[in-house]
Amino acid sequence: MKTAKWTLPIYTLSVAATAFIYGHLPSRIPIHWNIRGEVDNWGPRPMIFILAALPILLELLFWALPHIDPRRDAYKRHARAYAALRITIGMFLMAIHWVTVLYSLGTPISISLVVPMGVGILFMVIGNFMPLLKPNWFVGIRLPWTLASDEVWRATHRLGGWLFTGLGLATLVAAIMSPAAAFAVLIAGIVLLLGVTTVYSYVLYRRVHSN
Repeated sequence: MKTAKWTLPIYTLSVAATAFIYGHLPSRIPIHWNIRGEVDNWGPRPMIFILAALPILLELLFWALPHIDPRRDAYKRHARAYAALRITIGMFLMAIHWVTVLYSLGTPISISLVVPMGVGILFMVIGNFMPLLKPNWFVGIRLPWTLASDEVWRATHRLGGWLFTGLGLATLVAAIMSPAAAFAVLIAGIVLLLGVTTVYSYVLYRRVHSN
Protein backbone atom coordinates (compact mmCIF):
# COMPACT_ATOMS: atom_id res chain seq x y z
CA MET A 1 0.00 0.00 0.00
CA LYS A 2 1.70 3.18 -1.17
CA THR A 3 1.19 6.50 0.57
CA ALA A 4 0.11 9.54 -1.42
CA LYS A 5 3.16 11.30 -2.84
CA TRP A 6 2.08 14.76 -1.73
CA THR A 7 0.83 14.21 1.82
CA LEU A 8 4.10 13.54 3.64
CA PRO A 9 5.84 16.57 2.06
CA ILE A 10 2.93 18.79 3.13
CA TYR A 11 2.92 17.40 6.66
CA THR A 12 6.70 17.78 6.86
CA LEU A 13 6.43 21.36 5.62
CA SER A 14 3.82 21.99 8.31
CA VAL A 15 6.23 20.79 10.99
CA ALA A 16 9.01 22.97 9.54
CA ALA A 17 6.73 26.02 9.50
CA THR A 18 5.80 25.30 13.10
CA ALA A 19 9.48 25.26 14.06
CA PHE A 20 9.97 28.56 12.21
CA ILE A 21 7.29 30.39 14.22
CA TYR A 22 7.84 28.46 17.46
CA GLY A 23 9.64 31.36 19.11
CA HIS A 24 6.62 33.63 18.60
CA LEU A 25 4.22 31.31 20.43
CA PRO A 26 3.33 31.97 24.08
CA SER A 27 4.78 29.77 26.81
CA ARG A 28 1.39 28.03 27.21
CA ILE A 29 -0.85 26.97 24.35
CA PRO A 30 -4.51 25.89 24.34
CA ILE A 31 -5.02 22.13 24.13
CA HIS A 32 -8.75 21.88 24.84
CA TRP A 33 -11.88 23.99 24.42
CA ASN A 34 -15.31 23.62 26.02
CA ILE A 35 -18.57 23.58 24.04
CA ARG A 36 -18.72 27.38 24.17
CA GLY A 37 -15.36 27.62 22.40
CA GLU A 38 -13.53 28.75 25.54
CA VAL A 39 -10.11 27.35 26.43
CA ASP A 40 -10.38 25.15 29.52
CA ASN A 41 -6.99 23.45 29.43
CA TRP A 42 -3.50 24.66 28.56
CA GLY A 43 -0.22 22.92 27.86
CA PRO A 44 3.46 23.86 27.55
CA ARG A 45 4.61 25.39 24.26
CA PRO A 46 6.58 22.28 23.09
CA MET A 47 3.27 20.38 22.84
CA ILE A 48 2.66 22.23 19.59
CA PHE A 49 5.12 19.82 17.94
CA ILE A 50 3.01 16.85 19.05
CA LEU A 51 0.02 18.38 17.26
CA ALA A 52 2.18 19.11 14.22
CA ALA A 53 3.46 15.52 14.08
CA LEU A 54 0.07 13.80 14.39
CA PRO A 55 -0.66 13.77 10.62
CA ILE A 56 2.74 12.17 9.96
CA LEU A 57 2.15 9.54 12.64
CA LEU A 58 -1.29 8.86 11.19
CA GLU A 59 0.17 8.50 7.70
CA LEU A 60 2.68 5.95 8.96
CA LEU A 61 -0.06 4.06 10.81
CA PHE A 62 -2.25 3.91 7.71
CA TRP A 63 0.75 2.67 5.73
CA ALA A 64 1.46 -0.07 8.29
CA LEU A 65 -2.06 -1.45 8.76
CA PRO A 66 -2.33 -3.27 5.40
CA HIS A 67 0.97 -5.03 6.14
CA ILE A 68 -0.19 -6.51 9.46
CA ASP A 69 -3.88 -7.13 8.71
CA PRO A 70 -4.63 -10.85 8.09
CA ARG A 71 -7.15 -9.67 5.49
CA ARG A 72 -4.65 -7.48 3.67
CA ASP A 73 -6.21 -8.35 0.31
CA ALA A 74 -9.11 -6.05 1.23
CA TYR A 75 -6.86 -2.99 1.01
CA LYS A 76 -6.25 -3.57 -2.69
CA ARG A 77 -9.98 -3.72 -3.31
CA HIS A 78 -10.81 -0.57 -1.35
CA ALA A 79 -7.62 1.35 -2.10
CA ARG A 80 -9.46 4.49 -3.27
CA ALA A 81 -11.67 4.68 -0.16
CA TYR A 82 -8.75 3.91 2.14
CA ALA A 83 -6.65 6.67 0.57
CA ALA A 84 -9.53 9.15 0.77
CA LEU A 85 -10.04 8.46 4.48
CA ARG A 86 -6.32 8.64 5.22
CA ILE A 87 -5.87 11.95 3.42
CA THR A 88 -9.04 13.54 4.81
CA ILE A 89 -8.28 12.62 8.43
CA GLY A 90 -4.65 13.71 8.05
CA MET A 91 -5.61 17.08 6.56
CA PHE A 92 -8.21 17.55 9.29
CA LEU A 93 -5.57 17.00 11.98
CA MET A 94 -3.23 19.43 10.27
CA ALA A 95 -6.02 22.02 10.08
CA ILE A 96 -6.73 21.63 13.81
CA HIS A 97 -3.01 22.10 14.47
CA TRP A 98 -2.92 25.39 12.57
CA VAL A 99 -6.13 26.59 14.17
CA THR A 100 -4.37 26.06 17.51
CA VAL A 101 -1.30 27.92 16.28
CA LEU A 102 -3.28 30.89 14.99
CA TYR A 103 -5.37 31.04 18.14
CA SER A 104 -2.19 30.97 20.23
CA LEU A 105 -0.83 33.90 18.22
CA GLY A 106 -3.92 35.95 19.02
CA THR A 107 -5.83 35.50 15.76
CA PRO A 108 -9.58 35.88 16.42
CA ILE A 109 -10.92 32.43 15.54
CA SER A 110 -14.31 31.07 16.59
CA ILE A 111 -13.37 27.58 17.72
CA SER A 112 -17.01 26.74 18.41
CA LEU A 113 -17.70 27.38 14.72
CA VAL A 114 -14.56 26.15 12.96
CA VAL A 115 -14.11 22.80 14.73
CA PRO A 116 -17.72 21.54 14.37
CA MET A 117 -17.71 22.57 10.72
CA GLY A 118 -14.49 20.65 10.19
CA VAL A 119 -15.88 17.60 11.97
CA GLY A 120 -19.07 17.80 9.93
CA ILE A 121 -17.13 17.82 6.66
CA LEU A 122 -14.93 14.97 7.93
CA PHE A 123 -17.97 12.83 8.77
CA MET A 124 -19.53 13.53 5.39
CA VAL A 125 -16.39 12.33 3.61
CA ILE A 126 -16.23 9.23 5.82
CA GLY A 127 -19.87 8.50 5.11
CA ASN A 128 -19.33 8.85 1.37
CA PHE A 129 -16.54 6.28 1.26
CA MET A 130 -17.62 3.93 4.06
CA PRO A 131 -19.78 1.67 1.82
CA LEU A 132 -16.69 1.00 -0.31
CA LEU A 133 -14.68 -0.49 2.56
CA LYS A 134 -14.14 -4.25 2.33
CA PRO A 135 -14.04 -6.54 5.39
CA ASN A 136 -10.83 -6.03 7.35
CA TRP A 137 -9.68 -5.93 10.96
CA PHE A 138 -8.77 -2.25 11.38
CA VAL A 139 -10.87 0.19 9.33
CA GLY A 140 -14.64 0.51 9.36
CA ILE A 141 -17.48 -0.58 11.66
CA ARG A 142 -15.74 -3.47 13.37
CA LEU A 143 -18.32 -5.36 15.41
CA PRO A 144 -18.46 -9.10 16.17
CA TRP A 145 -21.24 -9.55 13.61
CA THR A 146 -19.69 -7.49 10.81
CA LEU A 147 -16.37 -9.27 11.25
CA ALA A 148 -18.08 -12.67 11.25
CA SER A 149 -20.11 -12.13 8.08
CA ASP A 150 -19.17 -10.35 4.85
CA GLU A 151 -22.86 -9.89 4.06
CA VAL A 152 -23.50 -8.19 7.39
CA TRP A 153 -20.37 -6.07 6.87
CA ARG A 154 -21.62 -4.79 3.50
CA ALA A 155 -25.13 -4.01 4.73
CA THR A 156 -23.94 -2.34 7.94
CA HIS A 157 -21.48 -0.15 6.05
CA ARG A 158 -24.16 0.90 3.58
CA LEU A 159 -26.30 2.02 6.50
CA GLY A 160 -23.27 3.51 8.26
CA GLY A 161 -22.46 5.54 5.17
CA TRP A 162 -25.87 7.19 5.25
CA LEU A 163 -25.69 7.75 9.00
CA PHE A 164 -22.21 9.28 8.92
CA THR A 165 -23.17 11.54 6.02
CA GLY A 166 -26.37 12.62 7.74
CA LEU A 167 -24.59 13.29 11.02
CA GLY A 168 -21.90 15.28 9.22
CA LEU A 169 -24.49 17.38 7.41
CA ALA A 170 -26.48 17.95 10.62
CA THR A 171 -23.33 19.00 12.48
CA LEU A 172 -22.31 21.35 9.68
CA VAL A 173 -25.73 23.02 9.56
CA ALA A 174 -25.89 23.23 13.38
CA ALA A 175 -22.44 24.83 13.48
CA ILE A 176 -23.56 27.54 11.07
CA MET A 177 -26.86 28.19 12.85
CA SER A 178 -25.80 27.72 16.47
CA PRO A 179 -22.14 26.76 17.13
CA ALA A 180 -22.84 25.87 20.77
CA ALA A 181 -25.62 23.48 19.71
CA ALA A 182 -23.34 21.75 17.17
CA PHE A 183 -21.46 19.89 19.88
CA ALA A 184 -24.71 18.59 21.36
CA VAL A 185 -25.84 17.47 17.90
CA LEU A 186 -22.50 15.75 17.33
CA ILE A 187 -22.43 13.89 20.64
CA ALA A 188 -26.07 12.83 20.43
CA GLY A 189 -25.56 11.79 16.82
CA ILE A 190 -22.51 9.66 17.61
CA VAL A 191 -24.39 7.86 20.41
CA LEU A 192 -27.33 7.24 18.08
CA LEU A 193 -25.07 6.11 15.25
CA LEU A 194 -23.25 3.62 17.47
CA GLY A 195 -26.49 2.27 18.86
CA VAL A 196 -28.23 1.91 15.49
CA THR A 197 -25.31 0.21 13.72
CA THR A 198 -24.73 -2.16 16.63
CA VAL A 199 -28.36 -3.25 16.87
CA TYR A 200 -28.74 -3.42 13.08
CA SER A 201 -25.68 -5.61 12.59
CA TYR A 202 -26.73 -7.96 15.39
CA VAL A 203 -30.30 -8.33 14.14
CA LEU A 204 -29.14 -8.81 10.55
CA TYR A 205 -26.59 -11.42 11.60
CA ARG A 206 -29.22 -13.39 13.51
CA ARG A 207 -31.53 -13.21 10.48
CA VAL A 208 -28.87 -14.26 7.97
CA HIS A 209 -27.47 -17.05 10.14
CA SER A 210 -30.72 -18.21 11.76
CA ASN A 211 -30.43 -21.67 10.24
